[in-house]
Amino acid sequence: MRQVKKRNIRLKTDRFLVRTLRDTDAGETMANWLADADLMKNVNHKPERMSLLQLRKFISSYDQTTRLLVGVFDALNEKLVGYYLIDINPPQRRATFNVVIGDRDYWGQRTVLETRAALMDYMFQYGAVEKLIGGPLARNFPAVFNYKAQGWKLEGLMKSHVLSAGGTGRIDQYQFAMLKEDWQAIKAAGMQQNGMIEKEATA
Repeated sequence: MRQVKKRNIRLKTDRFLVRTLRDTDAGETMANWLADADLMKNVNHKPERMSLLQLRKFISSYDQTTRLLVGVFDALNEKLVGYYLIDINPPQRRATFNVVIGDRDYWGQRTVLETRAALMDYMFQYGAVEKLIGGPLARNFPAVFNYKAQGWKLEGLMKSHVLSAGGTGRIDQYQFAMLKEDWQAIKAAGMQQNGMIEKEATA
């Protein structure tokens, strides 16, 4: 079996740098997000206060081949403002997206739309995928809005699909999808600002 090389993603948009997270990026900012109950509720993760060592291990647990952990940085000051979790299914040529914008100063600023566009360009060009999946919780209204605003197609509402990490019962979840040809059509129609790929390398 051919060994899949690790991805070293580095993308630039107008306002952000989107790159592979490394264990050296571990710090108080990300640790605080993972311990923030309101933030983690949106992605149905149980909040957890991690030490620096635990956070480094968490970051390193993503193999950066089929499980990607990608940071979003302000291009002006290199401040970490959020991160993406991307799971790639090579046999099905499919990838699943999740995003956390932890810095509330960047909410409502089209941060997800701008940075996800760059990652979508990357995945379709370099990731050998043909379909992207997003599964926001039905209660996560900003995430649902962003998927619709970017042109993703709603494939369905899965009732009581996941157990609440907070132990409050079961939660409805949407499934959105974007096919490669649909994304190309959206871009060709000028409906979406393109992400700009600055560099793609493997190591």
